[in-house]
Amino acid sequence: MGLPEINIRFQTQATTMIQRSMRGVVGLILKSENNQGIHTFRSPEQPLENEWGSSNYDYIRLAFIGTPFKVVVFAIDPEDGINNALEKVKGKGINYVAIPEATSDESELLSTFIKSQRENKASTIKAVVANQRADNEGVINFTTGNIVVGDETYSAAEYCTRIAGIFAGLSLERSGTFYELLEIDSIEEKDDPDAAIDNGELILIDDGEKIKIGRAVNSFTSTTPAKHEEFQKIKIVEGVDMVRDDIRNTFQDEYIGRVINDYDNKMLFFAAVNAYFRQIARENVLDSNFDNYADIDFEAHQSYIAARGDDLDEYEDQQIRAVNTGSTVFGQASVKFVDAMEDLEFDVFM
Repeated sequence: MGLPEINIRFQTQATTMIQRSMRGVVGLILKSENNQGIHTFRSPEQPLENEWGSSNYDYIRLAFIGTPFKVVVFAIDPEDGINNALEKVKGKGINYVAIPEATSDESELLSTFIKSQRENKASTIKAVVANQRADNEGVINFTTGNIVVGDETYSAAEYCTRIAGIFAGLSLERSGTFYELLEIDSIEEKDDPDAAIDNGELILIDDGEKIKIGRAVNSFTSTTPAKHEEFQKIKIVEGVDMVRDDIRNTFQDEYIGRVINDYDNKMLFFAAVNAYFRQIARENVLDSNFDNYADIDFEAHQSYIAARGDDLDEYEDQQIRAVNTGSTVFGQASVKFVDAMEDLEFDVFM
């Protein structure tokens, strides 16, 4: 009798999605001689400069400029590698990881870790790295260097913490394209910004008045018919990740072991998911003009029947939909996410 409460759970998730998108968590892996361990900060006033040293204190401060929900620091001995820290990142609810003093090898290792977590563990964790052609929607390849802020000059790697904070605190109501970084005085500009963006690089540009993010893209470039160019947009991937988390977490918390896996309960589950889709379409996460819809995976049911040796020709379509599939729910959905306005084609005829 818990299904009505499950509907409410989905509704709550939908109505709070925009607010939750502004409350992402940044994970920083910092090299520190005195503060090894995991430290959680909810405001920039919590870390003390005399305890962390000027550089690490500055990295934490930079992350907070973007107003993430919190910053979790994984402090490691400077002589240690980052493998143990990456293991500790798992399961900590981190949305964006950055290592401001990463070597090229460490950046590559972080990229590989993110790919593995997303592909093999269905994780929605992401990372901001410097100068790494990761070709993955979960890895943002930040490549702008010589970032001058007052008397300080930052490398791309060092400023990854600032970029991670921006995307952790950015609402799904907008993209990061043309996001202004008002603290920056100058940058090393790209000779060909369009080519860099097409190459999967997140860059900063100088429009003559302000320094801002060019186009908010991740490192994914190898598009396919099944995984097209929309997955290059950080905003789209953030929305996809939140929807995946909402559906998976609600299923784990409210369905697994609690609800009998018969046809009626499957349809009640998909009805709840579809109500969730309708709500987040009203919140401008999904396209309200598209038929966003979840249902039983008919082909998976056919495969299930065939795998146990039954003759599919003996089944009507409804019998295939209603077949007992043991403890597994086979579902699929067709949805369309909405992007923010970023381009204009406008002709004026005289």
